[in-house]
Order: sequence, then C-alpha cells, then structure tokens
Amino acid sequence: MSDMDECTITVETVKGPVKGICLLSTLGDTFYRFRGVPFAKPPIGDLRFKDPQPIDAWTDVFDATIPGPSAMGFTGRLNIMNERCSENCLTLNVYTKNLTPKQLSPVMIWIHGGGFKYGNTAEELFGPDYLLQKNIVFVSINYRLGALGFLSIPDPSLNIPGNAGLKDQAMAFRWVRENIHAFGGDNKNITIFGSSA
Repeated sequence: MSDMDECTITVETVKGPVKGICLLSTLGDTFYRFRGVPFAKPPIGDLRFKDPQPIDAWTDVFDATIPGPSAMGFTGRLNIMNERCSENCLTLNVYTKNLTPKQLSPVMIWIHGGGFKYGNTAEELFGPDYLLQKNIVFVSINYRLGALGFLSIPDPSLNIPGNAGLKDQAMAFRWVRENIHAFGGDNKNITIFGSSA
C-alpha cells in the first residue's frame, strides 16, 4: 500500500464525520482507508468490564487516517506489529474501493484471532489488498481481550457479567449495519469471518 499524495476523503456516519485517506494497493488499485473509527464509548473507568455502550455523536471531523490502539492483551507473536495498546480500543477499520457505487458492495467483517488473549487488526498481517480486488467493503474490528474482555464474577454487586469482548463484537456489527452505506457497503449483505477466536 502507498499513499496517493495525501488524498483525503470525509464521509458522514450516523455519529459524525470521519476523514480517511486514499491509497494504492500492492496490485495498483485505488481504495479508501478509514482506521481507528470508534464504534462504542471507551471501556474505561466505570465502563471497565461492562457491556459496551454506544458512542456519543461528534461534530468535529474524526481523523481516521491513523490507526487506533489495539486491545491490551498477552504480548505474544501477533502483537509485535502494534504501535500502541490501550483499554480504549473499541475501534474498527474500513477499506473500500468506491464510496458512491451504482450498486452497494458486499461487506466482509474480519474478526482477528488469538484465543481471546491477544491479536489485533494490523494491516501487515490482515490487510485488504487482495480482498478489495473483488469489489467488497472490508472491515476489521478490535475488541477487548483477556480479563478486560472475558472476566466474569458471579457477584451481582460487582456487575461484571462477563463476555464483554463478544459483546464488543456485536456492537461493532451493529455499527457496521447502521453506517456501512456511507462507505459504499450493503448492510443487507454482510459476511463475518476470522480465525481462532
């Protein structure tokens, strides 16, 4: 992938405007990349270990030209490409060839593996270059890992119900269904795929 002389594009999502960048794939195709787009409130403070909450709307343009942080987890082999990790990791990446197609494109949502302990959406491992040849919209999502995503304590007073990481994934799917048309995607034609987790 290579930048095209700082070509940027802004799309309007349900929650606010998002700025992405134009790129060339390794195969020479032009596409648009939006990275680190938040799909839920940061799961920090009182929201730590809790079910994900819908993100608040924003009015300023969100800069999605740089990657968002990956989830904190076991720092194993698949995390070597992370530039940064954070509890504030509920973000996704969108890659598309056509923002205003005559016909909306099918959508593929990638869930990274790692046994719910590690992993990320690093382009170096899971980039969109070859998938975009088939005229799809490719989405990769982050979700909470390890104890932050899967701790469950049966004491009702603590309100730590568990499986927050899976609920993060469901929240990301809802975001895609509500917003993917802004990226040229068909919200009635979504395939979810991944590995391991």
